[in-house]
Amino acid sequence: MPTVVIADDSPVLRRIVSSVLEREGFTVVAAEDGVQAVQAVFATMPDAVVLDVQMPRVSGRTTGARWTSRSCS
Repeated sequence: MPTVVIADDSPVLRRIVSSVLEREGFTVVAAEDGVQAVQAVFATMPDAVVLDVQMPRVSGRTTGARWTSRSCS
């Protein structure tokens, strides 16, 4: 079953997106900010990531840059 990490600071949006993806057969890992998103990506090595660009603590842009730079080194 494919895995998707969903990173969004809105609990409502996380629930909606999670619900739709789970109904379609995806395993969903939810994160409420960029820090949790980076941890989830390295812990699960997902097939896809749904990333909110404006999140507290660490923005979505910084989050994406963190895992791409780590996975390329």
